[in-house]
Amino acid sequence: DVGSLPMEDFVRLCVLEELLTSGAASPMYQALIEPSSEGENGSIEEPLGPRYATMTGLSAQLSTPLLSFGVEGCHKSLDPQRVEDAVKKTLESVARGEGIDRRRLESIVFQTELVQRYRGPGYGVNL
Repeated sequence: DVGSLPMEDFVRLCVLEELLTSGAASPMYQALIEPSSEGENGSIEEPLGPRYATMTGLSAQLSTPLLSFGVEGCHKSLDPQRVEDAVKKTLESVARGEGIDRRRLESIVFQTELVQRYRGPGYGVNL
């Protein structure tokens, strides 16, 4: 549960999720959803799936927060290893700082900190 996680770590996870999955410019969207031009002879390959899987992103309601990535609605013949490989490759690329727009990152950090700052411990209880 997020309550046992230091706020700073929770904010980092929120920023990471937003950076990786939010919008068409995000690394996971480009790796999993966007058509790729990395096919043989420079041909366009079909996307791995038409949309993210339902549980993609940060699941903070669990006893241990979980960040997951996947696609749904894909063709039956899709080898799940292709999805796993695309996720690993994307995470490794992001860890090296490749494909990260600094302005976008700063904007995400600002928005996340702003939201967390105005949520008190009883947020949602009185709604």
